[in-house]
Formats: sequence, structure tokens, C-alpha cells
Amino acid sequence: MVAQAFSGIAKDLTKISSKSAIRLVVPQAAQSSLFKVAVPGAIALALQLNAPPNTAIVGGLIIFGVVFAFNSAVHSYLVLAFTDDDKVALNVGFYYMANSGGRLVGTVLSVLVY
Repeated sequence: MVAQAFSGIAKDLTKISSKSAIRLVVPQAAQSSLFKVAVPGAIALALQLNAPPNTAIVGGLIIFGVVFAFNSAVHSYLVLAFTDDDKVALNVGFYYMANSGGRLVGTVLSVLVY
């Protein structure tokens, strides 16, 4: 239980530091507008225009998945770009361990809340 708490904290710290680095690279106005507006809006618009629900939802999720994959790649790049050469393996391993630990804690908490 203590290890899960630490991995959740580590995941949050990793996200905070990578988001801070993204703010240095990408203008604030351009950040995550695709996630917040475009993809859900496109799904809703397709459903309102009587598109087949399976096609609209699956197509929207595919677009979301592609953007999510690029976002994940940028986070991985930033971990590599801002780490010292002699600590690359340690930092990358810590990043992925914290990420997976946070997902595990989130899944367990979701099950408990449900």
C-alpha cells in the first residue's frame, strides 16, 4: 500500500515536471485544445448528423488514440531531453514505473468507487 502511494506521488510529480517543460515548448493557447474540444465535438456533431454511432464513436476514439500516442511520445522525449546522460535508464524506468503504478492505483480506486 505504501509503495502504491509513493508510485502515485511519483507519477504526479513526473506529470507536473513534464507539463512544465511542455509549457516552455508549446504556447499555452495551443495546449490540449484537441482533447478538450475538437474530438468530443466531432463525435457529437457526427452523432447529431445521424452518422452510424459505431462509426462516429470508433472513429473519434481512433483520432483520440493517435493524438494520445503523440502526446505520450512527447512526454517520453522530454524525459530523455531533460535528464543527464548517466541517469537516462534510471529516469526512464522511474517515469514508466510511476506511470504504471498511478494507473494501477487509479484502476483500483475506480473499482472501489463503482
